[in-house]
Amino acid sequence: MDECVRVLTYGAVKYAEDNWKQVERKRYVSALLRHISAYMQGKSTDHETGCSHLAHAFCNLMFLFGHDRSLREKLAVRQTAEHEECDPEDDPSCRGILR
Repeated sequence: MDECVRVLTYGAVKYAEDNWKQVERKRYVSALLRHISAYMQGKSTDHETGCSHLAHAFCNLMFLFGHDRSLREKLAVRQTAEHEECDPEDDPSCRGILR
């Protein structure tokens, strides 16, 4: 886990605070696959950071998980708001929605 902390610390110095939230998910997927591919080719460390490719892959997975969780939370809030405005008496498509 120490190596993951080093990867995150390196990124904190290189990028703006909370920058990870602004990066598109596909960039994290690409980086994750690059680091896994490098590891599978027998390359143990990233040349830029000197940290393990697996530590980088782990951090990319954490960022993807954070993005996914945030997206699911936003969707749940939006769906809740839509359902609260939905009246089955006026709109048949609302029937069966649990409140």
